[in-house]
Amino acid sequence: MSLKLLFQASLDSSGAVLLYLNGYSVILGHIFPFYMRFKGGKGTAALIGIIIGMNGFLGLLALLTIIIATLITDYIILGTLALTLYMLGITLYLNLGLIPILVALSGMFLSLWLHLPNYKRLQNGTESRVSSVIGYKRF
Repeated sequence: MSLKLLFQASLDSSGAVLLYLNGYSVILGHIFPFYMRFKGGKGTAALIGIIIGMNGFLGLLALLTIIIATLITDYIILGTLALTLYMLGITLYLNLGLIPILVALSGMFLSLWLHLPNYKRLQNGTESRVSSVIGYKRF
């Protein structure tokens, strides 16, 4: 049973705090799993799943956001940045309150911090392109 159903929480100012705190706890569990000596990953995938769980339409838009940004820029890291900005944007747009905004900001800054090596490689021109990994031609 999902938290959303168990507590009858909805994606509005009254239920968002519970959904965001729970969702970002899931992300932290994926990034820092105790059974893997706190070395994990897949926070971005968890974020997409959380958004889908909160609202299917917004989740579909989140998935499209990361896919389109990745294909246009040819870098997964920039797709991930677009997704975190999208999450902050929908939180602000839906006016969900201060705590969800702070949680979304914290998640965005955590993503930026964890991906600093990728941004440095991007700046140096050594970050892997999606097209070179999967072999498609860019637009």
